[in-house]
Parts: sequence; structure tokens; C-alpha cells
Amino acid sequence: MSIFVLAAGILTAAPSDGATLHVVIAADTTPASGLGGDIVADRNGVEQLFKKHVPANQLRIHVLKDPLSRDSILGAVNSLQVTPRQDSVVFYYSGHGAFDKAKGHFLSLPNHQELLRSELQLALINQEPRSALLVTDCCAGGARFQGVPKAVYAEVKAAQIAPILDHLLFKRSGFIDITSSKPGELSITRGDGKGSLFTYPFVRYLDRNARQNIGWQEIISDLEQEVQNDFSRVTKSKGIDTNGDREPDQFKQTVHPFVLTPRLGLKAEAKSSTLVVTQVIPLSPAFHAGLEVGDHILEINGTALSSESSYSNAVDSSPHQMTLKVHDPNENRTATVTANLNP
Repeated sequence: MSIFVLAAGILTAAPSDGATLHVVIAADTTPASGLGGDIVADRNGVEQLFKKHVPANQLRIHVLKDPLSRDSILGAVNSLQVTPRQDSVVFYYSGHGAFDKAKGHFLSLPNHQELLRSELQLALINQEPRSALLVTDCCAGGARFQGVPKAVYAEVKAAQIAPILDHLLFKRSGFIDITSSKPGELSITRGDGKGSLFTYPFVRYLDRNARQNIGWQEIISDLEQEVQNDFSRVTKSKGIDTNGDREPDQFKQTVHPFVLTPRLGLKAEAKSSTLVVTQVIPLSPAFHAGLEVGDHILEINGTALSSESSYSNAVDSSPHQMTLKVHDPNENRTATVTANLNP
């Protein structure tokens, strides 16, 4: 894609009134998983969160049936009827997972199947939504924990989309990817029938702050503290034995964001007095404006740029709609494009 192809296809103002939120929920509740009712509680909690805070006419929920498989998960994502650049997509998974240095993080599914996180990321991005949220509650190390009887959630229907979901999923564009523990750590359940150490506070946090406009950085920071407090309580501050004598014990569970999209969603470096784009986050304002790695940013809002600090200051101080004068060295062409920045 090129800025000269996409310049006319930028996002307009947030269309949450007419947009649809597509939610895919995958939870491994099979007896063989050994995870029990806590995963059922996770699944029910996430489903009811969106039903409570998003009107039925703007919500499409797909709860996948057991046993989960690569085909059922990717098939569900690929079959979503997403209106490009208008609708938003959420994918939630609760079950087993692991991390491999060569493969990266992956979902460990029934019948010895694996689904790479990178494959799931690509499937979501290929739907071309306004924004995509990928959330997983699973290990990044590889152990199993027994669950307990499921929690029961009362179903409440929304009259309008909650401000926090509108702010996070419709007034922003970009790709957000969060998991319950960083590579090398295990994820555990609370042990009280309410769900997992990450999903339970995640659902409760969004629910109790439904009327607020809160960003992902603040949410993750708050969740990290709550997850750590519960981890200490569940393990009685002794941690857990991750791998016998071969690995040190684990004394915390760290909420890990793989990807967060800032205001513009690109990184740029000063090279030979030229500001060169080195990364563009998928689905970000920069992505939708058509910018690519290797493009040269000459001006922002009419002001010439010569350093990384001048670029950062220009993005931070820009109004919602930003104009960028960009040069494509591959085509030796210069164009002015517009990006609608995230709050």
C-alpha cells in the first residue's frame, strides 16, 4: 500500500452510532483441559460485559463451541462481516498457552493443536476494522491449573454503548494486543470460582469504569497491581514452582501488552537530516492514512521537521486532524495526507 493510493481513504470522525462491535470468545472448557469452571466463569463474564454495555443492534457475539481448534478459531475470525474502517473487532481467549523462542506466543488447543499469536493477529488485521483488540488469558510458560465451579452472571442489556468502550474501540483506531502474563510466566486462576487472575479484574474494571474515558496504559497499570495482589494472595506470597529445579520460582504474574497504539501509531528516526518512518502499527491512524516504512516525513501541520524530538512534539501538540507532508523515496513523489489522531 502507498500513501498515494490510500490518501483518499482516511478515517472520518468516530462512527460509533452506526458501527458494529464484533466479539469472538474462545474458551477451552473441555474436561481434558483441566481448567474447570474458572474458564467458564471467564467466558460468561466477558460475554455479559459486552451485552451489558453495547446495544444489541450494534453487537455481534460469537461464542465458539468446544472443542476449540485452529480451524474453528480462524474460521470464526475470517467469516466476520466487518464493515472496513467502521466496525471494530474483539477477540478473547481463555485456556492454555505457551511461549517458544522460535514460534513466539501461541495458544495450546485441544488435540495437540497450536495457533500462533502472529497468525491470529494477521487474521484480525486482515478484517480491516477501525480497531482490533486481542486479549488472551493463558500461560506463556506451559502449566495447567485446576478450576472450580462456575460463577453465574446476570444478563443485562445496554441501551447505548458505554463511554469506556466507545472511547477504547470506536473513538480510537489501531491494534491492541494484551495477554495475562509475559513470556516465561504462567497464568493462574483465583481459586474462588470467579475466574482467572487476569480476566476477573479485567471484566470488573471495564464494568465499574463504564462511564469513564480511560486509556489502555492506565487500564494496564491498574490491572497489573490488582493481578499482583491476587497472585500473592493465591500463592500465599510463596510463588509457584514453574519447572522444578531447572527454573526459578515465579513470584508474580505480569500483564503484558504486545502492542498498544498511541496517537499516530508510527515510529520515526532522524537519518541524515531526514525523518524516516521505521514502524507503522497496523490499523493505526498512520496505517489508515497510507504511511509505510521508509517514507520520509517532511512536515506536520505545515511545520518542517528535522529531529525525533520535533516529531514527538508535533504529534503531542497536534489537534485531532493532522496533515503530514510525506515523500516516498521509492517513487520519488511527495504528497500531503491527513490522519485523524487517537485521543
